[in-house]
Amino acid sequence: MKKILWLCTFTDSGKRGALSLWKGCHVEVGQWIPNLLQSFEQKRSEFEIHVVSTESWLKPSVQSWQRNGIHFHCFKSGVPVFGRPWPAKVPVDHISGFVLNRKRIARIVNDVKPDLIHLFGVENPQYGAAVLDLIQEYPVVVTIQGFIHRELDYHNNLLTRIRCDYEQRLLKACHHYMGDYESEKVVREYCFGAEYRYMYFPVNEALVARTPSCDNKLYDMLFVGSLTKEKGFGDYLEIVRMLKDKIKGLKAAVVGRIESYAPAAEYVMRNELEDNIIWLKRFPTQVELFKVFKSSKVFLSPTYNDCFASTIRESMLLGTPVVAYRTGGIPWANRDGKKNISLIKQGDANSMAEAVLKLLRNEEELHEISHRARLFAESEFALEPNVQHICGFYNDLIAMEDK
Repeated sequence: MKKILWLCTFTDSGKRGALSLWKGCHVEVGQWIPNLLQSFEQKRSEFEIHVVSTESWLKPSVQSWQRNGIHFHCFKSGVPVFGRPWPAKVPVDHISGFVLNRKRIARIVNDVKPDLIHLFGVENPQYGAAVLDLIQEYPVVVTIQGFIHRELDYHNNLLTRIRCDYEQRLLKACHHYMGDYESEKVVREYCFGAEYRYMYFPVNEALVARTPSCDNKLYDMLFVGSLTKEKGFGDYLEIVRMLKDKIKGLKAAVVGRIESYAPAAEYVMRNELEDNIIWLKRFPTQVELFKVFKSSKVFLSPTYNDCFASTIRESMLLGTPVVAYRTGGIPWANRDGKKNISLIKQGDANSMAEAVLKLLRNEEELHEISHRARLFAESEFALEPNVQHICGFYNDLIAMEDK
């Protein structure tokens, strides 16, 4: 049985329940990792999966356990002070070169002695930096989650520059990649001869199937994501302002809190949007989030910085029509020649507002685009096809190393 070691970060109830923590995180993060693991739990007998992930509030330096045939190893992230993490404003781990993280990961890896390391993302050096120490001894495959260098236009600070440096070093050092179609172009800018295979992180299909339909939609529009300029939240507010007099009783939902976006309160008050914007909390699990998708007529993604956002994949599979900017790999959603999502030129909030208005006034088109998107999503974002791509790559790389 071949050993595969995943380097990643995620949080879910199963992980939280297994760990000894100073305090817990109650919001699910990186849910594509548990989604993928579903197919490896006691089903893929050719692989022994070891998952190595971070946790800032872990009491011991490393904690290991098993669940459903998967081996988990969690390490305390960063340089601790009295056993706890430093405040976020004191980036000791970044300045130190993530030295303790790299040592703890190296010990776990050398204990496991995997046949292959699978790094999830090049944008997070908290765990990705360790690959630079290990790549000469172990074969590495990388799945692209996003690119931190695209944040420089919005957050050109020390932490972002440090992360960009590690991202660039990883992109040059690694030679085997998986990801969406647009990310391939970026990877080849750093490593021209890289082997690249296509896959998407799967959506939790079982949860999608369990999420009840909502015939009487509660919200006309929905925004899910970081409430930041680069995610287009300012554009979303502007679109609400444009449409509030054109759609009687417009209800625009936001998964987040008004205080998360500094200009929001003043903008909402100045444009009298208090009755139009519904501020929803950030949900601790995908269960509540998926219900909101199902309760919304249209999902907006006016993002300036994304590869192919997980929220778009989820919305398509849940049957909520998407209107999005032509950012990153998003246009590939229509590569089958059909209009699976409505695409708008990046930054053109006026055209996005017009597209939303057109959809909301045409129930037949809403239904048709929802149906097409769901069919596309079921073929592209389903668990088994993507896991087959991953396992095929594992076998090919291991066979190459054995020669």
